[in-house]
Amino acid sequence: MARSIENQKFIRIQAKIVHRFQAFNKSLKDKQNKYLVCPECAQIIRVPRNKGKIEVRCPSCRKSFDTKS
Repeated sequence: MARSIENQKFIRIQAKIVHRFQAFNKSLKDKQNKYLVCPECAQIIRVPRNKGKIEVRCPSCRKSFDTKS
């Protein structure tokens, strides 16, 4: 049971790191949108560029956070 819990923590941490790199690569290719990662669930979210400081709500977990687009 302890190894299972440890493995779940590792998978969550790994997913956040992998999704950050995926979002960064997508942002480099797409010049009209910026790709962000939700700090709560690691979902990749697409937002328009050059809109200033905006509040983003994750469609998956419904957590809101402020970011610069």
